[in-house]
Amino acid sequence: MRSSCSSPLLTACLSVLIPLLIPSSAQGQHPGLGFDFKMGYSEIGGDWGEVLNDGVDAEFNFYYGLEQVRFGFGFNMVSYDLSVPVGEVDSASQVGAQFSVAHAFLKGSRVQPYIEGRLTWDRFRPENLVAGFPPEEEEENNAPTYSGWGGTGVLGFFVPISGNVLADLSARYGGFGTSEADLEYLDLPVVSSGNRWGVRVGIVWYP
Repeated sequence: MRSSCSSPLLTACLSVLIPLLIPSSAQGQHPGLGFDFKMGYSEIGGDWGEVLNDGVDAEFNFYYGLEQVRFGFGFNMVSYDLSVPVGEVDSASQVGAQFSVAHAFLKGSRVQPYIEGRLTWDRFRPENLVAGFPPEEEEENNAPTYSGWGGTGVLGFFVPISGNVLADLSARYGGFGTSEADLEYLDLPVVSSGNRWGVRVGIVWYP
């Protein structure tokens, strides 16, 4: 009885897995120049997590691929909510750049996992220029900025859509440090570091 029940189950599992792992002629290697655009959701912990939450982000990257390894450079922007809105200030932006190295597995298959390491540079800044800033900034009506370096690890997978277009789904986690941000003028703590995590979905194009 057990054998007769397990055989159809095994057949069903193999019928799903084998098409995913067997290379398709339309899903070859992608060496050379590529681009991507992604959007997603971000959260922050650590010092900056006391100040910011619920981020909506977007990024654009240039890549150069060498078989299973690709090198990239790109830009990103995130809009975060302030955990405690102060006056007319209720959000802050983070803009940055990243250098990346990624390694893909099962290239040519219908699902292609990859891992990626990133060196990041970020700048944080209040988005609303109407609020009361520190006296030295108020005359210029210019919000102070806080920037620094960090690192991020990415786990994701590609799903080929056509010969040179792939869907990209990924999750990431990393840490960063910034110049000391004294936010006492907004009744917020002094912050200088944090960690972040999030998910993104996007499209990769190899022209």
